[in-house]
Amino acid sequence: LVAPADEAAFIARARAAARELRVDLVLAYAVLETRSPVLLDNKYLFITDGGDVLDEYQKHHPVPGEPSIRGTGPLKVLERPYGKVGGAICYDYDFPAMAREHARAGAELVVVPSSDWRGIDPVHTFMARVRAIEGGFSLVRAARWSASGAFDAHGRVRAWMPAIDDNDGVMVARVPVGRIPTLAATIGDAPVALAGLVLAGLAALALRRRRAEVAS
Repeated sequence: LVAPADEAAFIARARAAARELRVDLVLAYAVLETRSPVLLDNKYLFITDGGDVLDEYQKHHPVPGEPSIRGTGPLKVLERPYGKVGGAICYDYDFPAMAREHARAGAELVVVPSSDWRGIDPVHTFMARVRAIEGGFSLVRAARWSASGAFDAHGRVRAWMPAIDDNDGVMVARVPVGRIPTLAATIGDAPVALAGLVLAGLAALALRRRRAEVAS
């Protein structure tokens, strides 16, 4: 959590660190907008190795009961020297539409900074892996209080760091960067919708037959 008055200095330190280390940095944090009632601005910044802020993203899907401002801005896919990069925050990647939007924009790598609780560890990280398979891109999910993981577009584990192990909290992963065209990214939930219509039709037909049998 960052107080509004401290946010500018916090970002300045992150930009300086990115320049010094010569790394792209996804800075995830929440600004405590009000204390009573609690209201958070849950977001990340994508900072380049030159210290430039390329993207500011607000969480689109707060967890039910989470006092966060809902983001509405379009998802961005950034052109970097190593590939096309997108991102989202934690619960956002429970929603297949997010991954489809990234895939259709050409994302080759998606980063998902997250914060979980022990009751859903490591299920939430595995759910994000499904989004990578659907979208045809690699995914890195760095999580607080649960397992962090990195996966390629086939869902293969490239790195894994359980939260309960005695470690230094640093996960290093090497993932391939590139697009794999997938049917899920192209047609979305159409098969599910079609299956639902078929089941509804069969149920209606069975009900009609039952009524006819009763009437006879």
